Amino acid sequence: MAAPSARRNRRQRGSVQELPSGALRVSVYAGIDPLTGGRHYLRETIPPGPTAGADAQKVMRRLANQ
Repeated sequence: MAAPSARRNRRQRGSVQELPSGALRVSVYAGIDPLTGGRHYLRETIPPGPTAGADAQKVMRRLANQ
């Protein structure tokens, strides 16, 4: 029997939204706030530019690993 693949299909841990200005907003779920019980998200805005898409993926990876 073959060993299971080290890489499996996983759900994306965040989202990237394009703002009207052309900038990208990266949002990653960070859990529940113990005090209020509300959802907590980490967010960062990437300025528009030719590498904005790649930069957004890097930021999403960084925020997900925090």
